Order: sequence, then structure tokens, then C-alpha cells
Amino acid sequence: MTERREPNHDELANWEKWPLAALFLANALNVFLLYVPQDEMPVSIQWLLPWARVFCGLAAAASLEGTLIAVTMGRRLGRDSGWSWAAMFAASAFTALVAYYVHAEVGLAAAGLFMAQAVVLFIYTQHLAQPRKPLQDKKPRATDGATRFGSPEAAIVLSQSKSRETATASVKLYTCRACGETGFDSLATVNIHKREGCPSRVI
Repeated sequence: MTERREPNHDELANWEKWPLAALFLANALNVFLLYVPQDEMPVSIQWLLPWARVFCGLAAAASLEGTLIAVTMGRRLGRDSGWSWAAMFAASAFTALVAYYVHAEVGLAAAGLFMAQAVVLFIYTQHLAQPRKPLQDKKPRATDGATRFGSPEAAIVLSQSKSRETATASVKLYTCRACGETGFDSLATVNIHKREGCPSRVI
């Protein structure tokens, strides 16, 4: 039986979970090395340590870039707060510092170029996080009723008023030939007027 979820149920998507798992693996290696220094490890663990570092290094690299991607997607879907900006800035700053650490020995100019990649990535993710705008904005014309009268509601009222005026003007009005009174909407109304209320009627 399929479990029914509440409409407002907020659950982390898979693309939000895996950067968190990658960050956990990368940091777990540092904690492990803190508690178990390499010279105190059993030989079997020392043999696996280089492969563990390779695996955790890949996880760390994926976690940083994955964090930027996941936060960008989350912001577009409504998970947007100050923490979103903090996470993106921290990931970008850490990536820039790693680039400086790795390439500092070849000079600041070369290291700066690799650090600039993190800046470009940060700016580009901000661009992607913005909602799309329509390609063509419909601007109201000067003759539009909503522009001249301040609101769409006023334009509707004006349109209805004009429709009534047009309908009234299209009705043919009749005149009583006996007294000259006008404004009757039919000949039957004129005859009733002659019988009941015409001043020229002889009593």
C-alpha cells in the first residue's frame, strides 16, 4: 500500500543528501587520523590508508561542488535563506583556499588564476538561482483603460458604463404627437400614455 504524504511534507531530495554524505566521509578521515595516527596503525590499516585517502579526496571534491549545485537547486525550489548564502560562500571560499594551497609554490599569479575559478563558480551559481523572467514585458499602452484610470477594476467599470451607454443609444425612442412628450421606448408605451396621462387627452 502506497503511503500518502501530507501536501506540506518537507523531505530532503536525493540530490540534497549525497553532498552531505560526501562531506561526512571527507571529514571522517580527518577525525580518524586524529584519533589513530599513522605510526600507531596496524600494518593492514596502513596498507589501506592511501586508498582511503584517495576515496575521501574524491568525496571531498564532489562534496564542495555538489554543495554549490544542491544549494542552487534548493534555492530555485524555495529552500532559500541566509544559510543558503553562507553554505555557497563557505564552499567557494574553501575551494579558493585549496587552490592557493596547491598552487602557491608556483607563484601568486598562477594560484590566483585557479582561485578565480571558485569565484566564477560562485557567481554563476547565483545566476542560476535567479528565477526566469519573461522575454517580453507587456507594457500597457497609453490608451489602455487600466493606465488612464489607475487600475484594472476601474477600466472594467468604465467598459461596463460605456456598454450601457451604447445600448441605451441604440434603443429607438418614440414621441407622443399629441403633447410632444418624448422618451417612450415603444409605440405601445405611447398609446398607454395617451390613454392615461397625456395632457391633451379630453376627459
